[in-house]
Amino acid sequence: MPSHFLTNAGGPLPTSINGTDNMPINNPITNDGATLGRVLFYDKKLSANETIACASCHKQDKGFSDEAILSVGFNGETTGRHSMTLINARFYQRGRFFGTKEPLLWKNKC
Repeated sequence: MPSHFLTNAGGPLPTSINGTDNMPINNPITNDGATLGRVLFYDKKLSANETIACASCHKQDKGFSDEAILSVGFNGETTGRHSMTLINARFYQRGRFFGTKEPLLWKNKC
């Protein structure tokens, strides 16, 4: 790969992932917690009208993203954004989704 693809003015290319683990120290990953996360990720009952789950847009076979340019929300209309990949989400620089100032909470449903 040509070197101009690897650097930006002599430094590394900007990325949304910085290698810093954003997992709070007081919230370790456990088998029970990971199992609960998997169950909730596929649970349609958590959406506004019980028709869509996180996994509906963040598809495992698509790198936990999807092939659509704009994702489809619970009302069947496009959401205005692409479902970003969830791979390495714990290393995102801002530790948040959608560039908001608050963490993604379920109130920001699909």
